[in-house]
Amino acid sequence: MSDQELVQQIDYVDPAIVAKAESVKARIQAQYIMAFKKPRDEDGARDKILSACKRPKFADKVFYNKPVGSGKSITGPSIRFAELALRAWGNVLTDTQIIHEDDENIHMVVYVTDLEANTSHASEYRISKTVERRSIKSGEEVISERLNTYGDTVYKRKATDDEIRILIASQRSKGMRNDGLRLIPSDIIDEALEIAEATLKTQDAQDPDAAKKKIIDAFSGIGIKPMHLKKYLKHDLETLSPSELTQLRGMYQAIKDGEATFQSYLEGGDTGDDQKDKKPVIQNGNEPLTEKQIKQLEYRAGGDNKILMELIRTLKVDSLGAIKQGDLSNALDHVENLKQAQ
Repeated sequence: MSDQELVQQIDYVDPAIVAKAESVKARIQAQYIMAFKKPRDEDGARDKILSACKRPKFADKVFYNKPVGSGKSITGPSIRFAELALRAWGNVLTDTQIIHEDDENIHMVVYVTDLEANTSHASEYRISKTVERRSIKSGEEVISERLNTYGDTVYKRKATDDEIRILIASQRSKGMRNDGLRLIPSDIIDEALEIAEATLKTQDAQDPDAAKKKIIDAFSGIGIKPMHLKKYLKHDLETLSPSELTQLRGMYQAIKDGEATFQSYLEGGDTGDDQKDKKPVIQNGNEPLTEKQIKQLEYRAGGDNKILMELIRTLKVDSLGAIKQGDLSNALDHVENLKQAQ
C-alpha cells in the first residue's frame, strides 16, 4: 500500500457515522434549549408524584421486593414508580451507549442527566449473552448445567436475539431507576412511598379478600400458580397476612420488571421471621443435612420413596437426616445413578 493510499484510508470517515453523530448532537442540544426555555415547577412536579401514589392501581406498582440471599430481601421504589417520577420531574435526559460487545457479553452504560442542573449520573452494566432455563427445546445448544438448591437441573444456553433485546431493555430500565431517582430530592421520594403504602393499607383494610384474590390472579397471569405461592410462603393462602401481601406485591413487580425470577425467591432461603435472630454457623461437613438439603435430595429423586430407601441402604444410615453434609454431593450422584438404573 502506497503512502497516498494509506493517507486516503485514514482520512476516510463513514458518512453514515457522521450523520448519526450529528443527529444525536442536535437532539441533545434541542433538549437543553427546551429545558432552558421551560424550567420545571418543582412544587407542581411533587404534587403530580404524590397524587399518583394516592391512586390504588398505581400504588400497587410502586414497590419492588428482591431477594438478596440468606432468606433476606430488600424493598424499594420500582421501575414503574421511577418512570412516573422522572416524567413528572421533567427535563431529564436518559441515554444508553453500548461501549463493547463480544461473543459472551455486552457492556453498556446508562446515562441520566438533569438538563437544568447539568448534573449527570452514569452506571456501567455487563449483560451476558446466555440465559438459564429449567428445560431445553430441541436444537438448543447447552453450554453448561448446574443444580439449584432444590435439586433441579438448570441449563445455561445462548440467548436468542429477542432475549438479548429484553435483557438490554431490562438493564436500561434498572439503570434509569437507580440513577434517575438520585436527581429527585430524597424527601419527595420518601413522602411518595409513605403515601403509596398508606393507600394500599387503606384499600386492603376495606376488602382484604379482594386484595388477596387480586395478587393471586396477578401471579397466575405470569405463570406462578397458587401452589407455587404456598410452597414459598409455607402455608395456605387463606392465612395470608398484611405483611406477606405487601411482600408478594413487591415480588410480583420485581418479576414483571425483570429484576428477579420466582426461582430466585425459592432459592433465597426461608422467609419466616424466625430467621432474623439466627447466627451463622461454621460448618465442617460432619453436620447432618439441613431440612433444605433433605428437600434437595427428595426433589432430585422425584419424590420416589423407593429410590430414597435404596439411597439410605447404600449409604448405611438410618434416615436421610443422618446423612452428613459433606456427603451431600455423593448422595446426589447416588440418586442420579439409581434413577438411571430403573
